[in-house]
Amino acid sequence: SRAVYIELLGKTPRIQFEAVLKRHGMLERLSLDAITSDYWEVAESYEPEPFPETIEVLEALRNAGHTLLVSSVGTTASVKRKTRLAGIDGMFRLTLGTDEGVVHMVKGPGHFHLMRQVLDLDEPAFQQRAVFVGDAAHDMRVGRAACLPAIGRLTGSNHAALLAAGATHLISDLRDIE
Repeated sequence: SRAVYIELLGKTPRIQFEAVLKRHGMLERLSLDAITSDYWEVAESYEPEPFPETIEVLEALRNAGHTLLVSSVGTTASVKRKTRLAGIDGMFRLTLGTDEGVVHMVKGPGHFHLMRQVLDLDEPAFQQRAVFVGDAAHDMRVGRAACLPAIGRLTGSNHAALLAAGATHLISDLRDIE
């Protein structure tokens, strides 16, 4: 149901699969590890589709002296592959994916902890200097939970979801960040 999906949104695929399989009484019959592995194999094979303005904006931000970081629910390997294929891999000081079982390697507080370490900033300084940009409701919730401005990139159908999740600003083009 939609309510279940919304509740699970933002959780790792393994957690989502486990909840669905339990709900249908199938968890004992199927291998959660195999399903999760198959999922990541398929997900990691997709070609990235960055917004048309992505490279231009990232270059401008970097050239203006901003430090760029990536936080994703995808695996670290998947995120690195996708940034490489999109031609933006060299633009980030830190690229973080979600690796279950590894301390701080989950999008949200764990990633923000690592970012603060790399930037040598305490939490108040990080909150004053950072913004969190994304195109999903989960991105807005993650940014707001960390007391960061959450900038939502509109994709056509996500306006209400971004606002409901706490977006502090909505933009239709990443150039509006500059």
